Amino acid sequence: MYDVYTGGNLLGSATVPEYSSEATIKITQLGTTAGNVFVSVSGNGKLESNRTLVYYSNEFISDAPDANYIIVTNNIGKSDTVKVSNITADDMVKVYDLSTGGKLLGYGIVAEDASEVTVKITQLGTISGSIYVTVTSAGAIESNRTKINFSAE
Repeated sequence: MYDVYTGGNLLGSATVPEYSSEATIKITQLGTTAGNVFVSVSGNGKLESNRTLVYYSNEFISDAPDANYIIVTNNIGKSDTVKVSNITADDMVKVYDLSTGGKLLGYGIVAEDASEVTVKITQLGTISGSIYVTVTSAGAIESNRTKINFSAE
């Protein structure tokens, strides 16, 4: 499997097992967006075939958390909390300080047979502000960030 029709980089290869008619090529990562690769076949004593264009789809993006199911508690003198509900067991919730990039303030994983998680954060601050919450579901990439405003202590 190659990244272009001629020349280019070999992304991966596989050998068809004896008594089989197929092989699986495993590679680390194609990318998160849709694209294409070029596949060829060769055999004992035969030249490599022309490359065939193969399209692949983008990775599944987790659904962003619904702001209606996020409760921020800006406590005085103890850890602040961000409770996210209406999510699925094993989902990972992350809380950031900015809409892109920024600092990860905390995270939590939804317990088995649960539909919510509470993320503890050392301190959001004494004044009101905003945080940004994401969800990462099994087999998917991290969602877009949902902005949540919180009140002062």
